[in-house]
Amino acid sequence: MGQKQDARTLYTINCPCGAAVSLDARGFGKPIVCRKCGGSFTVGWTKSPYSGKSSAVAVPLAKKQAAATPFILVCACGYRRPAGTAEATGHNRCPGCGKVMIVEKPATPKRDNGTKRVSLPTTSRTPTPAPLPAVPASSVAGSDVRVIRIDAGTQTVECVCGEKILVLNQSIGQVMSCPGCSRKLKVDRRESSSSTWPRVSLPGSKTPTPTPGLFCRCGQGVDIAQAMTSKGAVCSACGETITMEKVRTSNKNTIVRPRFGPKPPPPAAPPPPKAAAPLPEAIELPTAEFTEPMSAPYAPRDLSNQAVFCPCGEALMVGPDDVGKNIQCPTCLILIAVDRIRDMSGNSVLRVRSIGKMDEGDTWSLSDFK
Repeated sequence: MGQKQDARTLYTINCPCGAAVSLDARGFGKPIVCRKCGGSFTVGWTKSPYSGKSSAVAVPLAKKQAAATPFILVCACGYRRPAGTAEATGHNRCPGCGKVMIVEKPATPKRDNGTKRVSLPTTSRTPTPAPLPAVPASSVAGSDVRVIRIDAGTQTVECVCGEKILVLNQSIGQVMSCPGCSRKLKVDRRESSSSTWPRVSLPGSKTPTPTPGLFCRCGQGVDIAQAMTSKGAVCSACGETITMEKVRTSNKNTIVRPRFGPKPPPPAAPPPPKAAAPLPEAIELPTAEFTEPMSAPYAPRDLSNQAVFCPCGEALMVGPDDVGKNIQCPTCLILIAVDRIRDMSGNSVLRVRSIGKMDEGDTWSLSDFK
């Protein structure tokens, strides 16, 4: 006997992907898997509101909500996969190396509240221009990279679309995309050159400061390097020896000042002139009867040496050789100038006047004479 042929009606249903699936009425209401796309659907009856006829239609199945996988199983070999709460509490081994995997919980992403825009007050009434419209990424060529050169210390750059991009140190020289328009940008540092630096002109002084130096008491300049030696420097004008010495002051500061040595001996006196030849005898005239008494001549004052007193009370001896020079008191170190003037009677006298101490004012050092 031959097998009895199935006489059930076959229905052809089209999957959402376009593939045709044939089945009879026994398959209605059951999940059917499409062999082409792998999607699942079921077949049900529907009735046309116009003709009133019933027909079979494909009804997609509702997707099941995926189980929450808040944890990640990580192995030392690099294998990792998400896991649920129940699986994370168990003893899990890596399917590749067999080692026990550890459970990690990823950080919860922070909520993005958007970029806060702060409007600063401005005195200008000109409205701020609106940013340029964003350009789709498909219209930008891959080789179209805009190079922006920035100065040192710049932290943000502005794209042509108006978006401000934060520049990090590791982003210098790298190609990055604008988050607003997806344009390709490359940020490089601008080379610093002397032409970009601001030029500052210092005003010149009309009366430049004279170069400091060492001077003798007579006013003649002396070589400071020679004065620092043990022999000292000899003044070419008056022949006085000058050496430099260090002195500790009362405020515990060390100063360097000149020390004037003794003067050279005076030159030898010239030899006395030879005796003049005797004059011939003169004729004596008779004495006049009436003669006018002649007054005795004024004895000139001896200007060889005079005693003067310093303001500190020290007695100093000055002579004609000191005229026009400066002498220094050995007690208080005050400089005293010696001049020659004429008094009321017309005779030449010596006058002294105090100049001041050498170390008055700011403390000076040896470098001031170079």
